[in-house]
Amino acid sequence: TNEQAQKLFALEWDDERAYVANLVAYIGGLRIGEIAALTPADFDFERGLILVRKSFDYRYMVLNHRTKNGKDRIVPVSNMLIDAVRQLINNNPFEITPETYIFYSHREGRPIGRDVFSRNLFRQLDKLKIDYKANNITFHSWRHLANSNFINSGISAIRVQGIIGHSDDSMTAHYFHLGDDFSDFRRVQDGLITR
Repeated sequence: TNEQAQKLFALEWDDERAYVANLVAYIGGLRIGEIAALTPADFDFERGLILVRKSFDYRYMVLNHRTKNGKDRIVPVSNMLIDAVRQLINNNPFEITPETYIFYSHREGRPIGRDVFSRNLFRQLDKLKIDYKANNITFHSWRHLANSNFINSGISAIRVQGIIGHSDDSMTAHYFHLGDDFSDFRRVQDGLITR
């Protein structure tokens, strides 16, 4: 729930990369491979936007220059998340280029392992005495919660589908340009985490 997420993100995390990755998933609804593939070039820091255009395939350990559904998308994010990503970039021990992985591993040129995201999430849930196994909570659960937050706040299903990146052939005919006004998404995101 959002109440549990508030408590979870208020805790001290052992790994800043895992904290920020979980925050990106919660606030923006990105998939784990999309998060791993993020670089500074994917962010419009001034406008608070992420261009989701690629995904890291952990099965084959390769970067795919496409998302799961093959469509690029723009995801608006809160200023708090932008600040957390900037801080993570500043803490990266490797040379920063526009194509440096934000969620770096200790091996230069590779993103962090997917298990780091989940393992740290599970540690935080344990601290809160939330049984993630019994509740079937995974890293991907953030994506479902983000989707629910947007839909339950009254944002149209078509707009949410465009931001989340769901591919539904029956909706294809109804797609429209999302435009530049993401205030409805930001209103929801800004209410998710308080510091």
